[in-house]
Amino acid sequence: MKTPALIKRALPLIILAGAILAAVGPGKRLTLAELSSLLAEGGVLVEGYELEGWSVLESSGELTAVWEKTGLEEALGIADAGIETVPTSWGDRLQVTSSKDGVAVRAAVQRIAGTGGRDLCCILVRCTLPAETTGIPDWERKMKRAFSSLGEDGGISMTIRGKIPVPLGDEAQLAWGRAIFRELRSPVTGILREGSYLSLTGYSSLLPDAVKVSGEKININLALVGSENERETRVYLGTPLISCEY
Repeated sequence: MKTPALIKRALPLIILAGAILAAVGPGKRLTLAELSSLLAEGGVLVEGYELEGWSVLESSGELTAVWEKTGLEEALGIADAGIETVPTSWGDRLQVTSSKDGVAVRAAVQRIAGTGGRDLCCILVRCTLPAETTGIPDWERKMKRAFSSLGEDGGISMTIRGKIPVPLGDEAQLAWGRAIFRELRSPVTGILREGSYLSLTGYSSLLPDAVKVSGEKININLALVGSENERETRVYLGTPLISCEY
């Protein structure tokens, strides 16, 4: 049986990705910047990053006081952030926004209803970084350090956004995705296909964090989206899950 043309076009990317990722030594944990470099060497044009942190805190008082108590402004270096209170169907929400050197930071603080009298607040912070950002490792460290200081009831998700400059059909998408998982030393444990959209999930010892979904550990989420007309394939690699809309 002949190899479909689009799979043939994807093979150089798959082989190159495998050659690069195979160089990762045993016991190594990949950073976001290293994952980005590996994808770039594998044929992905990286366009940007999304870092999202969340935490649930027990804290009474005004939302502005809760936000100040987290110390996130200082930890993330966004002392110049704008702050406003917005009414929602869930009650008031504190919104914090900052934009500096191309990095956009958006945060929200909202009290959680129906908690049996406990004063629980949800803190959510999303950082959007362009591909040319030079301080990716610094932002990764800042986010992890900031949210680890808030306690164990929370987490961090990181996503790389980019594209492969050729359209990959269904078979080629799956072949490319499986190759990336194989070189990350992870089996593909979940596959979701909807039209031109493909999502793969799995667990790799090369990545530090994981979430449990239906009792199964996951710390890799790869999505590929595209069509013949677009002449490209969108790529999103998230750990432990994709943290941005696509």
